[in-house]
Amino acid sequence: MGSNLLPQHPLNTDSPGSDSAEASHKGDIIDMEELAKRVPLSERTLRTLIRDRVIPHIRLPGGRRLLFHWNGVEAALLRFEKGGIR
Repeated sequence: MGSNLLPQHPLNTDSPGSDSAEASHKGDIIDMEELAKRVPLSERTLRTLIRDRVIPHIRLPGGRRLLFHWNGVEAALLRFEKGGIR
């Protein structure tokens, strides 16, 4: 079902299109370092997309650290997907 727009997690040994490969990320809460591993964009571009509220993020009260819900990030990026069968 999923698109191969985003790379598979580096620790994932399943094949790219398998259901278990996609299921291993569902519901993950990740930090900026993990986001940078999963999305093939520079950290600068990621920070710009976060600042512009393209990529949804979680900032806990009083904290500077950003967290991300992987499903939300993936959905936000897939909104830019072009092509395919209509």
